[in-house]
Amino acid sequence: MRTAVVVIVILSLAGCASSTSNPSSVPAPVADAEPEASGTLPRPWVATTTYPANASLGEISAWLQSEYARIGHADAAREAAGRPRESEGGSLGHCMIDNSPRADVLPVVEWTRLAKRCQEEMLHGTPEQQFEAILMLQDVRDATIGRPDISATFPSDYGPAVINLVASPDVKVRRFAASFAGNPCFTADPLAAAPALLKALDDEDAEVRKWAASSLCALSHERLVEGSDILAKGLGEHSEAALQPMLRAIPKAEKVARLELFTAIGNLDEAGTPAVPTLVRYLSSDDRLTRIGALRALEGLGPLAAEARPQVARILRENAGGERSQAGRTLTAIEGRTP
Repeated sequence: MRTAVVVIVILSLAGCASSTSNPSSVPAPVADAEPEASGTLPRPWVATTTYPANASLGEISAWLQSEYARIGHADAAREAAGRPRESEGGSLGHCMIDNSPRADVLPVVEWTRLAKRCQEEMLHGTPEQQFEAILMLQDVRDATIGRPDISATFPSDYGPAVINLVASPDVKVRRFAASFAGNPCFTADPLAAAPALLKALDDEDAEVRKWAASSLCALSHERLVEGSDILAKGLGEHSEAALQPMLRAIPKAEKVARLELFTAIGNLDEAGTPAVPTLVRYLSSDDRLTRIGALRALEGLGPLAAEARPQVARILRENAGGERSQAGRTLTAIEGRTP
């Protein structure tokens, strides 16, 4: 009787996996189970087919997601079959279903081919192909994390291809390119993206401006200087040129992007000192998040923002909650004390 229940459960799960597959243009692969070895359960997720040869990168991405889901359900079924069930029928009980990306759905040569195709379509494809290539690049990276034997076969630097797309005429492409530009996972020179991202702060699309601010903030944080053990922050040789574009972008930035711009300004060190008078004026803003953002920037500048000390001390005396806490940290930084 117990054997019958297990068979029903696994069949039910197989039906569930097939019903959640992606569009019919990308057929889900049919995999045969390996023969059961002594003391082990079969591995029904081992792929024996792959995506269609003429599939677009978008279709391949959909196929990958369906594979990850199918594998996750199959693995959970194997786990369930090897221990007592919490419930009868086709549910997975308390078994975890892991739909995470994984490298073993494709041979190494195929991951290499996809990585090179991403770069080629970002450089020379249509806007739709470029958009799909950016997304596929993330898929490839996620699936091959921890597999240097695979990533070593990829193009050495996607940075120039992604940077070019920050100025794409297609707004959808610009949004995703602004979010990826400067990501150290895809380029050996993240700061090379700074000029394109600074221009994107003036983009007509609010989403592009938001992602450009987010990427600039991430770039400005402390990092190891190449070839040394020295930590540096800011935007390197672009720091001085970055200040005015970031200050101009603050008034029209949405709340989160505004905070990120303030943080980036605080990370500019000496290049950010001309912003201190403007930051002091922002301390009198009617908007609480703007005041907190200005305090963050002044905290980053530390002793370089000494002229802001009276205004910061006033906020510390007169305010409460998060704003007062931030003022305390800012004052400590300005006075050069250890928190």
